[in-house]
Formats: sequence, C-alpha cells, structure tokens
Amino acid sequence: MTSHKSNALDAEFTFWDLADPEEAAVAARDLYGPAAATAAASAAFTARYGGREADFRFWFQVFVKLSADDERAW
Repeated sequence: MTSHKSNALDAEFTFWDLADPEEAAVAARDLYGPAAATAAASAAFTARYGGREADFRFWFQVFVKLSADDERAW
C-alpha cells in the first residue's frame, strides 16, 4: 500500500533539516585545513553513490562553500 503525505506537517524530518552547511564548512576547515573541500566532496560522492540524496545535497553545499572560499583566497 502506498502512503501519501498530505501536507508539510506530515513530511519526514531528518538530521539534514537541522544541519547548517556554513557551520559544517567551518568545522571541516578546522579539521582538514586546506584539504577541507576535498573531504566534503568525498563525503558528497560517498552519499550519492550510497543512495542518500539528502546527505549528498548537504555535503555538496558544504563543498561549494569551501570551494568559493578557496577561490577568494587567490
């Protein structure tokens, strides 16, 4: 039997709804230093190939933020 969500209140709530890509980018930079963008890209690819779409979208946003920061540093 297929279930349908009738409104936003019925939508599934996940960790990724609370996670902040900006804060994750800062934490990744603190942990991985200049390799932070690579670490975020790796996490995004792992999630994508694992079928975890929300996880992928989050880590891709972190990667984009870190990549933009790297571009500004030049």
